[in-house]
Amino acid sequence: GEVKSIEEKVSKKSKSYVKIVLSDESETIDILIFEPRLKSIKDKNALPKEGDIIIADVQKWNDTITVSDIKINTDKVYLKLSELKSDE
Repeated sequence: GEVKSIEEKVSKKSKSYVKIVLSDESETIDILIFEPRLKSIKDKNALPKEGDIIIADVQKWNDTITVSDIKINTDKVYLKLSELKSDE
């Protein structure tokens, strides 16, 4: 999905995490990245920014969606057939 917003936060237990709002054609969801995965993702320079298209491996626990891995898509994404035809 497309990153609509990204925010670094601190939990009640003083632990850093990132909240990402993702959107696609059908819905918008919030995903969370907690330590130690957050450090690992930052070390790989893979923390996305607003507007990036990402592919994320996630787990759902109760009502929380957490990230185990994330990849920023660098390929061009076409949302309409007309965009593909105009790019040829």
